[in-house]
Amino acid sequence: MLKQYSYGIKQMLIFFDIIIIFLSFWLGISIRFGIQGTPMFKDLVWILIVSLIIIPVCFTTYGLYDFRYKTFGEAVNRIILSHCINLMAISLVIYFWRIQHFSRFFMVNFVLILICLHSLWRLLMRLMLNHLRFRGFNYRRTLIVGLSGATCRIVSSIEENIHWGLRIVGIVKEGNENEGLFSTIVEKYPIWGSFNDLKALLFKEAVDNVIFCPCEKSITDLKSTILDIESMGISSHVAIPNPAVKISSTFLGNIDGIPLITYYPIKLSPLDGMVKNLVDIFGGLVGSLIFILMYPVIGLAIKFESPGPVLFKQKRIGENGRIFTLFKFRSMYQDAEKRKKELLKENQLEGAVFKIKNDPRITKVGGLLRKFSLDEWPQFINVLKREMSLVGTRPPTLDEVEKYDLWHKRRLSMKPGLTGLWQVSGRNSITNFDEIVKLDLKYIDNWSLWYDFFILTKTLWVSLRREGAY
Repeated sequence: MLKQYSYGIKQMLIFFDIIIIFLSFWLGISIRFGIQGTPMFKDLVWILIVSLIIIPVCFTTYGLYDFRYKTFGEAVNRIILSHCINLMAISLVIYFWRIQHFSRFFMVNFVLILICLHSLWRLLMRLMLNHLRFRGFNYRRTLIVGLSGATCRIVSSIEENIHWGLRIVGIVKEGNENEGLFSTIVEKYPIWGSFNDLKALLFKEAVDNVIFCPCEKSITDLKSTILDIESMGISSHVAIPNPAVKISSTFLGNIDGIPLITYYPIKLSPLDGMVKNLVDIFGGLVGSLIFILMYPVIGLAIKFESPGPVLFKQKRIGENGRIFTLFKFRSMYQDAEKRKKELLKENQLEGAVFKIKNDPRITKVGGLLRKFSLDEWPQFINVLKREMSLVGTRPPTLDEVEKYDLWHKRRLSMKPGLTGLWQVSGRNSITNFDEIVKLDLKYIDNWSLWYDFFILTKTLWVSLRREGAY
């Protein structure tokens, strides 16, 4: 979207969002403490301050101020997620500052009122903008230069987003483009002429801005034309041709004034990463405390059956190739790694992973630990060290990565997890490593906090039913 045309709308949205936060805070206090509950304002004002900081940041990150959502349903999902993050931030303040005097009922009221009012405000704003655009008010006459793949995408986006206030008035051909390949666009919008006619056309016609969609000319070739358009007081924009990327998110930025296009292969935004890290830290703390409590009992059982250390340590590959030491309760005899070579012919998985049923290297205690997934608990230490996440991809060994094909490498673009989609998708029934990687990539491409919660919940269920472990 051309952001300069939405600047005024964005400022209005921010202003009314802040008003809604104040209004929701007052309504929450009134519902909980009655109209006379104003004295409670002083005790709870810190919640208002946290919300005034967190909510606008979340709304900005999730595109709620520049309409980076196609439907009202998407907007509501992003609003709910933003308020969940705000609630998590408030909970952290309560925990670290040891705040005791606060009302849980007020918190629930406050968040629900916020979600309802912010959703209603977004709906009204969208309906109002669409109505104004349909009536022909406040739109910018836009001329497209060039017929290319970028033209199709830009025209489609402008048509779908009436609230941008852009109206395409015509097309100027860059060179000898085949109009037949772009018949859908040519039938809707008139061809005004060729590139050589552009300056003359801009003198005669009412045009507010020009969008270049070059297929033959480079940005250098367009430089003099853009300078001439600038001298006429008309805005211009250049669609930068992108290589054929299937999965990456694209961002435009710069380093010291040099424009850069970034292709980011995972969905995790900086804010998403921060929230995921906070969840991991909290989960890592809880899991590590439980691990410390169970260590003496499990440690004695392991030592009693076979000599060797209680913890098994192994080098694994983490995010983008980082090597770390993974911890597990030892479930095999000490010579397990040496005996692995003898058992390679019995491997039941095709590809870069080794796994066999009724592995003779597993001790009796180890079999019991694996049956209930207790051998994994020391990995909460890895989570606390930020080497792993609660949910992610399976951390491979060094020798496994050496056998990877090129496309397998993308499963390392996120931190490995204690659990993941493969672990809860009937892992014993999957015998091909490529299928495991596809599940990992499915998780990466569809990541969300809700998805993590779903996998964690399903992991607990699978562990209680003792599925998938051998």
